[in-house]
Amino acid sequence: MERWFQDQEDAEGLKRMPPKVRQQLRMSFNIAIKAAGSSGNMTKSVDWYERMRAAQIIPNSRTFGKLIRAAANSELVEEAELWLGTMEEEGFQPELVCYQSVITACCKAGDVPRGVRWFQRALQRGIKADLMMYSPIIDGYAERGDGDEAATWLSQAEEEGVRPNMAMYNAVIKGYCRQGNLDDAKKWLERAEASGNNLDLQSYNTIINFFAEKGDEDAAKDWLQQVSSAGLQPDSVSYNSLIKAAAVSGEMNRMKEHLAEMQSLKLRPSMLTYGTLVSAYADAGDIQNAQRWYDEALAGRGKSNTILLAVLLKAYIKAGNLESAERCIQKAQEAGVAPNHVVFTSMINAYAESGEIDSARAWFRKAKEQPHVSLNIWSYNAMIKACAKVGDEKRAQTFFNLAVSDGFRPDVFTFTSMISACAKAGRVGEARRWLERLENAGIQPNVISYTIAISAGAKSKTSKSPGLREYQLFERMLIQGIWPNVVTYNYLLQSMIRSQPKNGEASRGCVSTHDAMWHQEQ
Repeated sequence: MERWFQDQEDAEGLKRMPPKVRQQLRMSFNIAIKAAGSSGNMTKSVDWYERMRAAQIIPNSRTFGKLIRAAANSELVEEAELWLGTMEEEGFQPELVCYQSVITACCKAGDVPRGVRWFQRALQRGIKADLMMYSPIIDGYAERGDGDEAATWLSQAEEEGVRPNMAMYNAVIKGYCRQGNLDDAKKWLERAEASGNNLDLQSYNTIINFFAEKGDEDAAKDWLQQVSSAGLQPDSVSYNSLIKAAAVSGEMNRMKEHLAEMQSLKLRPSMLTYGTLVSAYADAGDIQNAQRWYDEALAGRGKSNTILLAVLLKAYIKAGNLESAERCIQKAQEAGVAPNHVVFTSMINAYAESGEIDSARAWFRKAKEQPHVSLNIWSYNAMIKACAKVGDEKRAQTFFNLAVSDGFRPDVFTFTSMISACAKAGRVGEARRWLERLENAGIQPNVISYTIAISAGAKSKTSKSPGLREYQLFERMLIQGIWPNVVTYNYLLQSMIRSQPKNGEASRGCVSTHDAMWHQEQ
């Protein structure tokens, strides 16, 4: 189709083709749109649509349906919504699958209420909801750990005559487990069985993982026994959870026992298995064993991945061994593993914490040069924090401005780091102004934001009115419902000791404010 279209010197020639040929061309264009969308190339799908329009070949409902699905498959929610709206504007009635695609895209993107709005709009358009419209909403709420809402939607599906499948019941069970509500998770296990659905391995694995997250190895093993009693064969996911349970409780030997049992059943350890082992030793500060399991993952699977690499880096960074961390990244690259933004941000942050701003900056620059790496606001925050630690306010603002120009919205940590940079440089007024900018940006300050701003005045030896401004900040944070910690009080008391009010009234105001807050604290 691509070669044929490029051979056409003039779109006008396409317009003069007989109706049957044009109908065949429309089908070809639709296939091209679908093929591009299925490969995840939404831009190419739109390009084919525009070519179709240029040739004055009128699209049909299938054309828009394929564009909607192409956008949904790429999780481009707004584009999927736009094409669905365009379809309606063109006079076509969207089919069930169009609404299914948009609802799924919304829920996968984590915006379940948005998916619910499209669900309701479909009903208003006379579409009868089916299993594929309910499933993404139920799963979306389950992923958020809202078992109650997931259960409500499954019950609604049943009331509407939709027969839920086991995957929907498993989603509700998962939602309750993530919610920490094992009793209701068990009730839905029983309800699934009563509805005629056979419990599958995923049902049991969800419960096993619930106990694994808590480090309750005995309970996890009990549920593993129930898997066998139900005539099912445990898989690598089942044993990964057992290994995780031992890891959470710090039972390193038990981890190895579960791994050995897993291998005796001819179950091959996955990257998740090795990730659990590496992470457990990394958390324990045991670099030698963390590296050993990482190497075994390479030997056993023939490759690593960025998640496993990031976990191993955590061990080296925790031990302050940044040179070995760098060698680890280099070795991974030689093995064909391309570090992602997590790896780069870990290194930026590690050097930032150690006060080595030039090394942090070098890693930041290196990350920006990688076409496959998409940094996030945390990468910029790490650089601003590095500058703040050495009191380099100007360079901190450079990275702040760079984050904004690169399209990132500064968060409370970004602004707080700027307050810290100004405080470290002794620029009390500028620290307070950054606190105001934080509030003006519609972001809620936290206790750290206020404490650093108060500390700037408390430490300053050039402040014209020591104590007064700090009391004002203290009152402001209380009004906003932000309660001070012991560090806040220490700096506030420090500023009080240095304060020399010009009149008795100011002094009484400061003391009365402090006394009132002190009594409230008690």
